Amino acid sequence: MPITRTIMTDDDGTGTTGTILNNAWLQTIYGQVDALVAPWVPVPFSAANFTASGSGTWTVTGTQACSTCRIGALMTVLFQTSLSTVGGTPYALNVTIPGLLPTLGIGMPFNYAIAGVAGVGYGTVTSPSPMLALFRDVNGTPWTAGQTTIVGSFTFAV
Repeated sequence: MPITRTIMTDDDGTGTTGTILNNAWLQTIYGQVDALVAPWVPVPFSAANFTASGSGTWTVTGTQACSTCRIGALMTVLFQTSLSTVGGTPYALNVTIPGLLPTLGIGMPFNYAIAGVAGVGYGTVTSPSPMLALFRDVNGTPWTAGQTTIVGSFTFAV
């Protein structure tokens, strides 16, 4: 969302004195600020963007939200699934996000609930096929079958 712009005007109306040059400078600064304030981009729902690795499945209905925002060399991804269903015992739940830039070396916590029991998981951004890989914990405990809710945000350098 662009910031509100204030136009500077001539002090004497001649177009040659005072703030006429200051206005051009001010508009340049406004443009630079606008370039830094990136909008959140919602990711349209596609069931194909939610997969499981290992022995299991992950079914996500339209009850999810995902958005991305890039500011300079940082990207933030917000994600939430409600009442998704895990089948079997996959070791990772994967969220493919179109436009996600590949990066390595990040690991971030996120929250989850399986059948109403809350926990904190560990997620990474994988490469070369950029997606979020969500693990139940850092020890590699498999996900368990049942209704699963996942909520989190990752911010990382790109």
